Amino acid sequence: MQVRSFGIGLCCLSSAFAQATMVYVPDINSNSVLKFDATTGEYKGIIGAGFLNNPLNLEQNPNDNRLYVTSIGRVVRLDPYTGEYLGLVGSGFLEFPDDITFGSDGTMYVTDLKSTGTCILKFNPVTGEYKGIIATGFLGNPSWGSCLEIAADDTVYVIGAGGTAIQKFNGVTGEYLGVIGSGFFSSGRGLALADVAGNPTVMSGVATSNGSVFKFRTDTSAYTGMFATGGFVPNVRAIAKMPNGWILARGQSGSTEYVARFVPDTGEYKGLFAANWNIFGYGLAVETPATVSGSLVFGDYVGTGVVRPVTFEFYDGATLIDSTTVNVTPNGGTPVAYSVRTDARGPAITVKARGSRWLKKAVVANISGPGVSGVSISMTNGDCDASTEVDAADIDLVIANFGLIFPGPGPEDSDIDGSGEVDAADIDIVIANFGTVDD
Repeated sequence: MQVRSFGIGLCCLSSAFAQATMVYVPDINSNSVLKFDATTGEYKGIIGAGFLNNPLNLEQNPNDNRLYVTSIGRVVRLDPYTGEYLGLVGSGFLEFPDDITFGSDGTMYVTDLKSTGTCILKFNPVTGEYKGIIATGFLGNPSWGSCLEIAADDTVYVIGAGGTAIQKFNGVTGEYLGVIGSGFFSSGRGLALADVAGNPTVMSGVATSNGSVFKFRTDTSAYTGMFATGGFVPNVRAIAKMPNGWILARGQSGSTEYVARFVPDTGEYKGLFAANWNIFGYGLAVETPATVSGSLVFGDYVGTGVVRPVTFEFYDGATLIDSTTVNVTPNGGTPVAYSVRTDARGPAITVKARGSRWLKKAVVANISGPGVSGVSISMTNGDCDASTEVDAADIDLVIANFGLIFPGPGPEDSDIDGSGEVDAADIDIVIANFGTVDD
């Protein structure tokens, strides 16, 4: 069997890893969860000891940031940052839960290896309310687990460990929707969803001596290739998607457990971490994005009711980590609340916001754990041609459109103050902010 070096040191790291995303690895030997920095492979401690019994799998709820870990007969809630025990879900309903995922409405789905056959149970993870059962009679009774994923449209993907295909269900109605991957693999273990090169993709790991991860389109079920082949990850136990799109694959060789990283569209190997630890288990989870919230002030603006796109960028030093665009509706000069998700984390992350004709404004925030609130940003108006500077070209645009009714948004919107008319007030704003540039 070919197995790659198990050193903690990593190579070929992309600058996209400047954020410190945590990876959670359940350990049956110690009945706990180990934490590792996905960037460096550094061990970050242990949580859950004393509360878990045979933890097979886990997932961080994107809605409340709590870590949900399967344990015999129940699911245990933990604070992933402090390790605090936060209660149980599923007691009295679950026998031997394996994997967990969360639907678009917050519903928690749990595969349960019941003595009568594996099925999927649904719960409200906050209240613990039991919400029904699906997939009864379809999943058989695999001897060591059944892995679970859910797409944004609430299509549930499930594979019994040692299975030969991925089965699909409507997570809301429970309707059986067919299979993906039949005839391509055996001994399936682990599932992950990703958008690979613009293709909606589901991936299944394979628990064989050479190991591999198979890719299939979710819309057509077409086979699109494989990666992690040739001994990189013997006996795949679990796979998970990282914030930058890479795939983690947990493997096992003899008594050694480790986690390897790959670029799913190219198959490029990106190094190991969590190697040479005396642990045993199947699951793997990646930290959910942080929430950054606060208020935006649209400078020199009197308009209301017109939606404006605002682009947020997150930098670690000079390295762009993440960016996202959201629609915000200004209310004159009143601060407007915003909330965005980001994979960037660190003690001094630069958050930059730019409106359709407001210059880019930067503030520094400590983004750690589930995120940070109270990040207020005030943007300077007047860059109506989106050149990154308020200059003579902006004055020329305002003059060229002087007297016109021009209420719509856009990079050449000369109605600077949103009054509904291009007038002297717009010229005054450009002149007042003349020479100002993006942060």
